[in-house]
Amino acid sequence: NDWGGGHIRDLVAVVAALRELDFTDAGNVFVAGMSFGGFSVMSLLTQYPDLVRAGADFFGFTELATFVDSWPYYLQQNLSVELGFDPRRDPLRNRLTSPLYHLDRISVPLQIHQGANDSRVPREQSDRVVQRLRRSGRTVAYFVYADEGLGFMRFGNQRLAYLRLVD
Repeated sequence: NDWGGGHIRDLVAVVAALRELDFTDAGNVFVAGMSFGGFSVMSLLTQYPDLVRAGADFFGFTELATFVDSWPYYLQQNLSVELGFDPRRDPLRNRLTSPLYHLDRISVPLQIHQGANDSRVPREQSDRVVQRLRRSGRTVAYFVYADEGLGFMRFGNQRLAYLRLVD
């Protein structure tokens, strides 16, 4: 019932703890996540824009109402229960919670990796983010994997995605 809330504050605490470790480069912390983790990356970057140096979103959703709509009808109510609200019926809370509406706050370089055949997090979610960021002059590298869905299953794509992340 707190998507985009408590777990984001947990990530802020993790970054603070990392910066205290003597074997980390406190100025080069970046964040990456997949699916819900991608949503978490985008939420972190829009809520705490100066916390990390860069981010990578792997097939993460950024707009909750269309994300719920993309699920099979019989699962949409379950997802709304998990969210704690139905973003299609509460547009204000959807707008406050969905990173898509706060992209202007992102101030660090971003990578987005998306499977073209993703039925859980439709490519349109990532396309919209990239279009908006590029229109506003933000740095975003966008990689679409033509033969992938949610979660990259092909070793060659996994390898390429991780090489791009490290690069």
